[in-house]
Order: sequence, then C-alpha cells, then structure tokens
Amino acid sequence: MTLAVRVSGLATARDLVRWSGARLFIAGELTSDAMLGFELGFTHNTVPLRLTAPITRLGSEGPREIVVRFLGYRLEMWVDGVLVDEDWPVGPVRAMAGAAQIAPAGVEQLCWWHRALSDDEIRDGAGGWTKVAERAERFFGAEAAVGQHWRPRGFNVNVGDCMPFWDDAQGRFRVFYLFDRRNHASMWGCGGHQWAQISTTDLKHWEQHPLALAIDAETAGSICTGSV
Repeated sequence: MTLAVRVSGLATARDLVRWSGARLFIAGELTSDAMLGFELGFTHNTVPLRLTAPITRLGSEGPREIVVRFLGYRLEMWVDGVLVDEDWPVGPVRAMAGAAQIAPAGVEQLCWWHRALSDDEIRDGAGGWTKVAERAERFFGAEAAVGQHWRPRGFNVNVGDCMPFWDDAQGRFRVFYLFDRRNHASMWGCGGHQWAQISTTDLKHWEQHPLALAIDAETAGSICTGSV
C-alpha cells in the first residue's frame, strides 16, 4: 500500500491523519526536538512500528509531500521524494479501522493506493531525480568520503559489525558491515540489519557499493553478523 499526504507545512505538533491502528503526526517543539512521524500496527507486536525524521533538518516550510510505502517486508517514509526512514515489520498489518481523521488545517490532499508505488513514481511526483537529489543533500548534508568515524548518510544510520574479506581475484579489500538504523532498535529490537559493503585497492580510497544482502522478504528476518 502507499499513502501520500500533501501538507501546507510542518509547523504545529498534531496528528495529521489518523486511523485506529495508524497515524501520521508531528511531535515535539519545532525549535529543538520536533519530529515528523508515522506509526503502523502489526499483529506480531502490540507496539506499532514508528518511523521518524527531524523537522529541524527537513525544514518546516511548506507545502510538503509525505509518502508512506509498505512493501510487505519494509515500511518506508519519504519526504519530498527523499527516503528518510524505514523499518522491517513482521506479520500482517493490524486493521486500520474506521474512517480517516484528517487535521482540519494543514492537510491539503490525501491519496491512497492499494499497491506500492515504485521509486520512480514517488520521485517523479516530487519533481524528478535532480530536485530530489538536491533535497537529499539539504536534508542529510553532502556525502562524506569513507574514512575514520565514517557512517552512511542518513538521519538514524550507523555502521554495525564489520566483516573483512580479501578478494584475491580482484585485488580488492572488502569490508561488509551491518547497515544499522536506530542502533539495533529496528524490527522491535531485533535489528533489521542488512549487509552493506565498501571496498578499496589501496586502503586510502574507498568505494561504496549497493547492499550485498538486503531484507527483501518478510521471512528474511534480521541478517546479523557472520562469516563472509
């Protein structure tokens, strides 16, 4: 499923859209800890999964396009075409009972699809890849070169346990690591980890690669530390 909500701005703490079992909301004080958030309940756990992004980094001015996408194995929140948070649920979605309660001020449009929109559809709806890339740099900052104390770009992203591997065929030293969100708190504390990868031929210049082992099915669970 995909939910898209256009709001006039992110300036007042309130529920933007709410069902029994789900809500899109703004919480906290805008001068410090304000967060844009989405919660969705699943039958596996009484606690809903929560996605968040700091409004101090997103900016509070509007209008803004917020998209929540559920792929069956991953729940995502996008803002203006930029993926800002994700988590990996288990079990069916709890019934989103009753009619949606929509904030009387601030919500300009709400759309619902009974399918997961593609990345291209989400980014095209936000003005295209070039504009989305500009917003990503504004939200997250410039992509940092791999080095000491490096971590992937994102609001709540860290590097987990590293697993080194010498690729003799290519003369390349590879480091696989756990792509970690929320410091192991994703997937209700099970981590929701995936294996990411960086590599080098001289230990000075590093290359980032796409995920080596991604969670692409509900049955994948959390891919934790192991032997390459």
